Amino acid sequence: MTMDGIVGHLNINVEQYSLLAWCKENKFSACLMIFFLSNTIENQLMSTGAFEISINNERVWSKLEAGRLPSLHELFGMVEESAKVTSLKMKPEFSA
Repeated sequence: MTMDGIVGHLNINVEQYSLLAWCKENKFSACLMIFFLSNTIENQLMSTGAFEISINNERVWSKLEAGRLPSLHELFGMVEESAKVTSLKMKPEFSA
């Protein structure tokens, strides 16, 4: 389906279509615009200080408590540790 077909099917008005046409014609500029807008939104969300990671309804990281974001190494370690704990909980216990 072409862009004209999609725009016609969705009943998008002419102003929105001109934005889509501009993005299609100026791909590099559109990518930069999306990159900077997404970074701006991310910075606004992260500036609140509220960032928590929960695995199986258990909080494993809080930015408010740690004062920083976890590194990628720490994040993978938390996931691996949670997987180990979960697998230990799921193993059946045999009693003799």
